[in-house]
Amino acid sequence: MRRTVIAAETGLTSARVGLAWVLRQGLLPVLGTLAQVHDNLGALAVRLDGKQLERLDAATRVHRAYPYDFLYDRRAALAPPEPGDRDR
Repeated sequence: MRRTVIAAETGLTSARVGLAWVLRQGLLPVLGTLAQVHDNLGALAVRLDGKQLERLDAATRVHRAYPYDFLYDRRAALAPPEPGDRDR
């Protein structure tokens, strides 16, 4: 688990590292218990370096499988024509 390795490197909790990454994605975590609120607020001050962010991004990357990869690669050809587009 890359998150726990990065937590050990930074001296932070694994939850705080995860929350910091989620915040960097422009998402807001859901509040829960008082301990979770504490980690949520603490994540605001966390600054992860570029290599740590790359490792977390790689760990969470979703790989498309068939047929989604096929459809994604051909999305322009499969899209309906725009109004007024006579060339299609």
